[in-house]
Amino acid sequence: MSERTFKAEGWMPQGKPKEGRELTESRQLIREVIFSLHRQKTQILAKMSMPPQPVNLNQIYLEICSRIAIKHSCHSWPYPHHEKRWWDRRVNESACGTYAVDGVPKIIAASAGLYEPNKALFERKPLEASQ
Repeated sequence: MSERTFKAEGWMPQGKPKEGRELTESRQLIREVIFSLHRQKTQILAKMSMPPQPVNLNQIYLEICSRIAIKHSCHSWPYPHHEKRWWDRRVNESACGTYAVDGVPKIIAASAGLYEPNKALFERKPLEASQ
């Protein structure tokens, strides 16, 4: 038997955020950060003969803050500062197919709070012999 979640009076489900330049650039930054952190972590673990592991939300957030600080100093990030929870939601959206540009998410959730590049993007397709 499942329990019902308590919803306070006036509760409304959160809809899909209005798409804009800030959200698009934020998701692009998230993809870059996850690809970069995953590659770095994979290289370190490979030296220890360990398999690749996904990166967690805290690592992602810290790297995003670092990159935004650099972009702010170069005046190339005109958007306001957001809290960690805002970025966590954008990471979750980035791993969702409905927000993917071509329907295939570039990153996936390996488990709760852990993300990695979508392995389907790196699978090699067999070459067809031309006649």
